[in-house]
Amino acid sequence: MFTTEFRTTLVKYLKGPTSLVPIFVIGETGIGKTMISLDTAKHLGFSTVILQIGTKTIEYFTGIPTTDEKLKRAIWTMPDLVRLVEEAPQPVMLLIDDAHLAQEETVKVLWEMLSSRTLHNYPFPPETKLVFAANPYTEEFGSTVSNMPKPIRSRVHIITMENDVQTWLGLSYQRKIHPFVTGFVSSHKQHFMSEPDAEGMYCSPRGWWNLSNYLDNGFELTSELVKGFSGSQAAEEFVVFHNTYLKFIDNTPVWQELKTEAEKAAFITYLLINDDMTEIKRVVTSAAMSGVSDVDTVFLTVLIKMVKSARGDKAAADLMSDVTPEDIQKIVSLQGGM
Repeated sequence: MFTTEFRTTLVKYLKGPTSLVPIFVIGETGIGKTMISLDTAKHLGFSTVILQIGTKTIEYFTGIPTTDEKLKRAIWTMPDLVRLVEEAPQPVMLLIDDAHLAQEETVKVLWEMLSSRTLHNYPFPPETKLVFAANPYTEEFGSTVSNMPKPIRSRVHIITMENDVQTWLGLSYQRKIHPFVTGFVSSHKQHFMSEPDAEGMYCSPRGWWNLSNYLDNGFELTSELVKGFSGSQAAEEFVVFHNTYLKFIDNTPVWQELKTEAEKAAFITYLLINDDMTEIKRVVTSAAMSGVSDVDTVFLTVLIKMVKSARGDKAAADLMSDVTPEDIQKIVSLQGGM
């Protein structure tokens, strides 16, 4: 399932009756599970309570045993999590994040919440919607779903998010990810995700989010910095990409003269960082008038979406004012809309 489909499903679930079974979404780290869930809940007027289940021990979920003097027996106090949900303005979306990190002793807690919407026999408020998020199978942590008992699995809606780079880039534009990161990933898709190298380093959507955050906070773009989020090979190619960008500072090229995807992405990065709307419009119009190829369509769409994210709909529409309707349609159809 792609991001837009997950968002649509989540909206229907949150707006639907309490009889709907909880959602359990699976996807790679940083692909957008948590962000989409929180944004959707906020848009629909839900309060959110987030539980990082891997950081909690069993005591957090069971409450504390006390003695009931009337009944002359031990009872358990209300668990903190149920109390947090009850105290939050209703309705509430309870997001159980990183469910794959649940400790062995707390896994049964997951099954209880999934099957009965209770925690140690304390029910959640009626307007509470449960959403679980987990990473896919790994040798270290296994798979939350494959270990899920069949009776529990039948009481949950399992959604698998695709590891789609274009979808992730779409989220990146909305979140104003640093242009160096979006530019590099859009032209080096093989580094969007990768297997661990000899040092155990690998590329991941979460790693690119984190690199963007470092760059936004003034860290110098160096090979060592990038390597810390992506591994050696991606870091080396990122530095080459950055050097291409630096070349354009003193020598602004003509779009039609750019031969590789990396050059086009680096030039778009240069335009966005310098915020030169006149030059950006010239590039869009010139490229469109010379005949929009599929590769050009991808990069023009990146450019327009990032302008839309930074400056709004009017600025993005102005970029397209001199482009033919046929080319506009091609851009929209190939990239799933503006």
